[in-house]
Amino acid sequence: WKAHRSVRPNSQLILAGAQAGKLDWRRLGFGAGCVPLVNYYRGFERLTQKVPMVQSLRHYAEETGLKISQFLPASYLFFPAKPELSEFQLLAEDHERRRQVCGERGCWILKSSNGAKGEGIVISEDIEHVLNFLQSKPSTAGPWVAQEYLERPLLLSGGRKFDIRSWVFLAHDFRIYLFSDSVVRT
Repeated sequence: WKAHRSVRPNSQLILAGAQAGKLDWRRLGFGAGCVPLVNYYRGFERLTQKVPMVQSLRHYAEETGLKISQFLPASYLFFPAKPELSEFQLLAEDHERRRQVCGERGCWILKSSNGAKGEGIVISEDIEHVLNFLQSKPSTAGPWVAQEYLERPLLLSGGRKFDIRSWVFLAHDFRIYLFSDSVVRT
């Protein structure tokens, strides 16, 4: 593990959710008031589920004044249980703008917020197909994200997509440690 620069003391990350609160950590050798990291923290889904992650990144861009398009493809949210919150009109307008102004086909990738490993993903250039697909979801379905499809992503040799998994440890005093090895998945 290597130490990384610390975060501000007023960080919003809350470690050791309800499971840890009931344990007597002093019996395990920890000092009073020091609760160690547990394999859970409140709000974890803000990073691991697609819709909350887009919402968090939008908030971050707004708070910092950054243009979200610098680090996130155009993303639109859809809530079958609450269609009034869905961004159907914004997606349709963006698709039309791209077609008229940029001459782009406007390819979209649709992902279930709770999906993993590529299950249920739909890719389409046909905006009517995209909108019909999203509108056809029953009200019991979870939320979905429609994102601009990156037609020329960064690829490994051999043309393979990839992601990088790194492990980070945040200590009780907000020191951050980054594990020196990471995993590249293809």
